[in-house]
Amino acid sequence: MLRPVWRNGRLDLDVLPGDILDVIVGDSPEDILSVMVTHYGQNGRPEEITYSVWSIDSWEQLDWRGHVIDGGANPYGVLPFIPLWDHAPTDAFWIAGGDDLVAIQDAINKALVDLLHTMEFQGFGVGWVRGAEGGGNLQAGPGALVELPEKGELGFAATQAPIEEMVGAIDKLVKWAAVTNGLPASSLSTDPTDESGISKIVGNAELSEARSDDIALWRSYEKRLFGVIRAVWNYHNPGRTLSDAATFSVDFADPKPEASEKDQAATWELLLSMGLISPVDAVMERNPDLATREDAMAYLLTVRDETAALKEQQI
Repeated sequence: MLRPVWRNGRLDLDVLPGDILDVIVGDSPEDILSVMVTHYGQNGRPEEITYSVWSIDSWEQLDWRGHVIDGGANPYGVLPFIPLWDHAPTDAFWIAGGDDLVAIQDAINKALVDLLHTMEFQGFGVGWVRGAEGGGNLQAGPGALVELPEKGELGFAATQAPIEEMVGAIDKLVKWAAVTNGLPASSLSTDPTDESGISKIVGNAELSEARSDDIALWRSYEKRLFGVIRAVWNYHNPGRTLSDAATFSVDFADPKPEASEKDQAATWELLLSMGLISPVDAVMERNPDLATREDAMAYLLTVRDETAALKEQQI
C-alpha cells in the first residue's frame, strides 16, 4: 500500500509492505473497511510494538497488548491508503503467488553451495603412484625429485566433477523462474547473439503486452492516489487547498528505439514543419535535465540571444 502522510511540515509518501498490514474488506477486495499497520520498535522488543488502526470514520493507536493509547475521528474522511496489486484482484485482497519465487530461490542457493563444494573438492587432479613398495604418501611438487622402483609410475588423474552439468541446471532454474513470471528467457541469457531490430521487437512482444496491461492498471492507481493526496493536503493546508474540480492524468511515455543524431534531427524537423511539436519539446527531449517547459523556454531564449550576438560580432 501507499500512504500519503503529512510529516515535518511537508507531504510524504510511505510504501507499506504487506507483512506489516492487516486489512478488512467488504463485498469486494477493493472495498476496504479498515487497515491496521504494525509499527515495530527500534530495539525489536515486543513491548515496543504499536498498531495504527484506520477506518473511514476513526483511527486508533494501540499498544502491544491491544490497549488504546490514542485515537479520534479520521480527519481526512477517507482511508489514507492506496492498495497496489500487480493485477486486478478477483476474490481476495491478498493475491496468491510469489511462493514459487521463494522456493526456486532456495533451490538455486542450494545448487550454488553444492557447486562451490564440488569445485573445491573435485576441481583439482589427484596424484597417484604405481609400483611403489610399502605405500605411503609421496611429497611431490614442482622441482621435487621422487625415487620410484623399476617400472614405477607417477601421475595425476582428473576427477569427473559435474561442474558444467551443475552450472547448466542453475541456468535452467533461473530461466524457468523468469518464464513462469512473465519474462522471456532471453532476457536472462548471457550468451551474445546477433539479432536484427525486428527480432528483438518480436522477442519482447510479451513484455510490451504486459507493460500495456500495467499502464492501464497503474493509471487508475495514480488517480486514486491523487484523490487521497488532495484530502491529506487540504486538511493540513486549509489556506491553500486543492480544488475539488482539479483532475489528474498520467501520460506514460512509450519507449523509443535508439536513433542516430541525423535521423533524430530529421524527425524533429518533420514534426516541427507539421506543427505537431514546438522547439521546446525537442530541446526537452534532447536535454532531460530541463525539468520544466519554462526551463526549456529560457534555454532556447539564451541560445537565440547568443546566436544573435555572435552574428553581430562577425558583421
